[in-house]
Amino acid sequence: FLFKVVRKLVDEGLMDVYLDVYGEGPEQDFLSSEIKRLKLSDHVTLHGIVSDPETQLNQAHLLIHSAWHEPFGLIFIEAMACGIPVVSFNTGGPAELIKDGENGYLIPKDDLEGFCSRIKGFYNNPEQLDVIGQNGIQQAKQFGLAEYGKKIEALYKQRLAVVRK
Repeated sequence: FLFKVVRKLVDEGLMDVYLDVYGEGPEQDFLSSEIKRLKLSDHVTLHGIVSDPETQLNQAHLLIHSAWHEPFGLIFIEAMACGIPVVSFNTGGPAELIKDGENGYLIPKDDLEGFCSRIKGFYNNPEQLDVIGQNGIQQAKQFGLAEYGKKIEALYKQRLAVVRK
């Protein structure tokens, strides 16, 4: 799906759009052949497994994610913590973490036009990267250790109150 997104954006004149794909799996050969078939070798790079994913993430302008099923998706929180806006399908975990229009965008599943439109919005209005990114940082703080500690403490206090009755 994301290769189709990149192909469409390039066809619409966004020649400096690049997609970096990380990780490995059984589809590696298929992905390589799709890059060639769609003539995206100048725009899509398969990096495989990298030893410094945090560094790679911090070099991104945008995280685009097109998994149909993503239960929680730690990558969304990691991107938000780095101030990187997220564009994802409106399914499962992403829908629980992303507040559409505030800290990222949720796109209906398989909506190529919608996905491209949101990316073009950032491309044509780069200051939105900062605005949405800053909102993402605030969202990610809810999942930090300090916030988690507060929730655990509140849970213990609640349980102790029940036990002491």
